[in-house]
Amino acid sequence: MRRTLVCLTALAVSFIWVGDASATSQASRRTGLDCSTCHNGFPRLNSFGEAYMRAGYTIPDLMTSSDNADGTKSPKRLVLDSVSDYFGVRLNVDAVSWVDGGTGDDEVSFGNDKWSQFFIMGPIADQFSFFTEIEITTSNTHHSWWKLGWHPNRKVNVVLGNQSPIDHSSFSNRLRILPAVKSAAYGLTTSGGAGVNSVNASSARPGIQIHGEIGEQFVYYTGISNGRGQDTSLLNYWGGLRYYLPTDGSFEGTSFSATYYTGSDLDAATEMIENDFSWWMPAANLRFNGFDLQVYGRLVTEDNRLFDPAPGVMSVDYDGWGATAGWLLRDGLIQPALQYDKIDGSAVTSEVETLVAACSYFPRDNLRVAVYFQSDLVGDADKAFINVRMMF
Repeated sequence: MRRTLVCLTALAVSFIWVGDASATSQASRRTGLDCSTCHNGFPRLNSFGEAYMRAGYTIPDLMTSSDNADGTKSPKRLVLDSVSDYFGVRLNVDAVSWVDGGTGDDEVSFGNDKWSQFFIMGPIADQFSFFTEIEITTSNTHHSWWKLGWHPNRKVNVVLGNQSPIDHSSFSNRLRILPAVKSAAYGLTTSGGAGVNSVNASSARPGIQIHGEIGEQFVYYTGISNGRGQDTSLLNYWGGLRYYLPTDGSFEGTSFSATYYTGSDLDAATEMIENDFSWWMPAANLRFNGFDLQVYGRLVTEDNRLFDPAPGVMSVDYDGWGATAGWLLRDGLIQPALQYDKIDGSAVTSEVETLVAACSYFPRDNLRVAVYFQSDLVGDADKAFINVRMMF
């Protein structure tokens, strides 16, 4: 595994070096724009970056051509012409980490490599885009994310592949303000994780999703999936709507969204007992100059969460919610941030409540060094670490 990782890293670096020795990320090399055009504190996307992703990794407003018969302008899609334009590498390392041992000894470690990711992203032809990502850790290799998109216009985009149902909401739990800490509320799986089709709110799942823009303020998204892909008879459905505040001033990118998701699960042991589940996920994102605040919730109903075979089983409700905020200071060099996350309800086997404080430093647009402290408000699992993340 380590030999494979070294070879892939060397291959990636050679592609990038040959393409442009002074380049930063593959998207910058392809578009000629700085990373900060799409990111507010890498890897967090700003509203321009979100529109770029929805359009199939193209910039239709900035790159146009007058090739229509009536003389009007249409978006000009980029076509890849070299390996370095679409091949990228991400690295994620905890330089130092400390975990409170509670009644036992504390744990301290150094140089904990979390993962290396190799990805291809970009438009592959007129109106078509492609994204794939391979993640390598010290123990295994994941190929969770891949997407093939068709983008005839802004109103209708069709995406096939392993994808998240909330990529286009106001809080996707991906490309986060604090990238090293996921939301536990969105990571909670249905059926206590014991089902054939137990899914969380934001991880990749195979399916087809349609999204698009309605006017200047609204984005819709809807899709269908067979959840974890183990049983095609257990279909999941989702739909959502996002509203952007109509402003191009200091509040540009401020938005509100609501997402509904529903599906079924089966007891993995017998595949006889069924659990129908649904959840609402409201979210809001306030942006003001360099300030970025996300508030999110997940309201869950399951009719048979723990697969109780007794007749007359009643539905159970539980919820999770949280907020995360960061403020880019000193021309984007420094970002202090806070995150609060909570899961509560009688159907949840263990309550979760955490508060995270962090401060990030960006020596370059594609390099982030951050100090984290995570406090466990209901237990003894406090931890602190220094995380280094970069993208080429």
